[in-house]
Amino acid sequence: MDGCPSRFLGITWRNETGYSYGHAILENRIAGAWIHSDPTWNVFNNAQVYKMGNNTHMNLIKYTDADDNRYTADPAGDGLLRYEDMIAEPFGELPGYN
Repeated sequence: MDGCPSRFLGITWRNETGYSYGHAILENRIAGAWIHSDPTWNVFNNAQVYKMGNNTHMNLIKYTDADDNRYTADPAGDGLLRYEDMIAEPFGELPGYN
C-alpha cells in the first residue's frame, strides 16, 4: 500500500452565543472508513470534539484540486493558495460530527 489516503476538509460550527467559527481538518482512510484527524487540536478519531465544546451545526466541505490560477482576485502564480483556489464539495452536517 502506498501512503494513507486522506482528504482536506473545512468545518464550520456555531457556538452557544450563535457566533460562527471555521477550521480546517483532515480525514484519513483507515480500514475502509474515514477517520477524523485534527492536528491543530491534537485530536485523532474523535469527531465529537467540537460538539463536546457546546458547538452546534458542524458543517463540512471537502476541498480538492488546488490551482493558484482559479481565484482571479489573487495574483496567479504567487504560490499562495486560498480556499477560493480549490474546488469545494459541500458535505453538509455529517452525523459523525453532529
